[in-house]
Amino acid sequence: MTASDFTGHTNDVLCCKVNNARDTAVTGQNGSQPVLFTWDATTGEKKGRAKLPKGSRGITACSFNRDGSKVACVDAHNDHRVYVFTTGGSELVQFGMEKGGGEKIHDVCFDPNGDGFTTAGVKHFYFWNAAEASLDKRKGIYNGNPQGSFACTAWDDKGRAYSGSTKNDIYVWQADNRSCIGRLEGHTKGMIGALKFDAGKLYSGGKDGCVISWDCSGEGLPTIGVKVEFNDLIRSIDVFNGNMLVGTRDGSIWHGAAGEKGNSIMSSHSDGEVWGLDTHQGKVLTTGDDNKVILWNPEKRTMESKSHVSESN
Repeated sequence: MTASDFTGHTNDVLCCKVNNARDTAVTGQNGSQPVLFTWDATTGEKKGRAKLPKGSRGITACSFNRDGSKVACVDAHNDHRVYVFTTGGSELVQFGMEKGGGEKIHDVCFDPNGDGFTTAGVKHFYFWNAAEASLDKRKGIYNGNPQGSFACTAWDDKGRAYSGSTKNDIYVWQADNRSCIGRLEGHTKGMIGALKFDAGKLYSGGKDGCVISWDCSGEGLPTIGVKVEFNDLIRSIDVFNGNMLVGTRDGSIWHGAAGEKGNSIMSSHSDGEVWGLDTHQGKVLTTGDDNKVILWNPEKRTMESKSHVSESN
């Protein structure tokens, strides 16, 4: 029997975003013919569905436009194709599709003020236009800055795009001429893993385990603000109504006021699959591919302790 992908995902979910109104989410999955779903963000009810062509190999990134009427996504085909679908019905309608190129695309993000969007990936940063079915792909102009690889992208409300590089700095781009106008340096090592703009501030998370808030209110380059340490690679950031969620590589999600560490509201295994499961004195023990042993309290549904087992052991 083959699982049906008409009502839900049948493979690993690789990406997830919510729209600006916070009432709809979009998710994309792994697989030869991966499926893209939109969902009611309050009830979890399925709203729309699109199935990519055979050989797409997975949907690696997705993003809503400003009013949620369109969604862009990227597949893992050799051509790393970029799609734009219109939302609103039970079947998402393809508006446009164009090849992204031979290098992997890690992230996609729309301009909050228009139909432009950017993609960030290995050795490239592209500007696109979802107002045209051709999508009008154009390269970012580095303006003497070193060409880099990028793990994430975001936009502010002043027509500027941002890309987080794999070498700990953030490139700032002026969208009207696609030019890099400078770089932000504040993280101390490794890649920039997540970017999020909200209410005049850009939030960046890096391999150094820190989230930095940048003031984007001025006409010049954003200025550095508060730095908060989470002690593990930052993989996702969301900020809304003064609240901040931060996801880290070790499988934890933190919640607090924007610019503050807050509390860990979820912890789990962080790599591969969970293979071991046992009980001891009313508690639950799990092990997984991340070489961790976790003790859980089933009544409180919380983690009580976590130990890392080295491969040499």
